[in-house]
Amino acid sequence: MVESLLGITRAGNELHINPCLPKDWPGYSVDYRFGNTVYHIEVIQNLGGGSKILLDGIELQGSGIPLMDDGVERRAEIRVSV
Repeated sequence: MVESLLGITRAGNELHINPCLPKDWPGYSVDYRFGNTVYHIEVIQNLGGGSKILLDGIELQGSGIPLMDDGVERRAEIRVSV
């Protein structure tokens, strides 16, 4: 259920988020632990806009969040197009 609704999957050392949210949900927040590192993830439905991923304020290229076990808390913002 979590994987299908929230769309969170791990492939190797990358986290992919491809949610299937109802249109009336503005998004969701979740904390994800990878080793000693906690990722604070916020997914936001971007009505009429494009999709993008920010990790610690830096826009990422590609479709995954790189996972690092360095003990540093990370913040990810994922804007998904609706």
